Amino acid sequence: MLPIEMLNSPEWKALSPAAKLVYVYFKKNFNIDKNGKIRLYHSELRGVRGLTNSRTRCRAFKELEQKGWIIRTTCGGLYRYFNDYTITGKFDPSISWLSAMKGR
Repeated sequence: MLPIEMLNSPEWKALSPAAKLVYVYFKKNFNIDKNGKIRLYHSELRGVRGLTNSRTRCRAFKELEQKGWIIRTTCGGLYRYFNDYTITGKFDPSISWLSAMKGR
């Protein structure tokens, strides 16, 4: 679920439509039990309307990183490792609330 405060924020409105879609999929895969680590594959997003082009997906990932929505915790490569990400919670109040609950 996306909080209304986040959807009305200027930071959310400044994101491109592709970055918003990718963030929704990050949010879908978020699991507090995995310490917030998210592994989102480009192949999962290949069939999503608006994200079929690989350049669009790459730009969306980079935009979310540059604007502080996500952080890449593990830098992966083509064959050996996978990229792991975490949602910062900087602009999404629901993530900071979940993180606080995990700390109890």
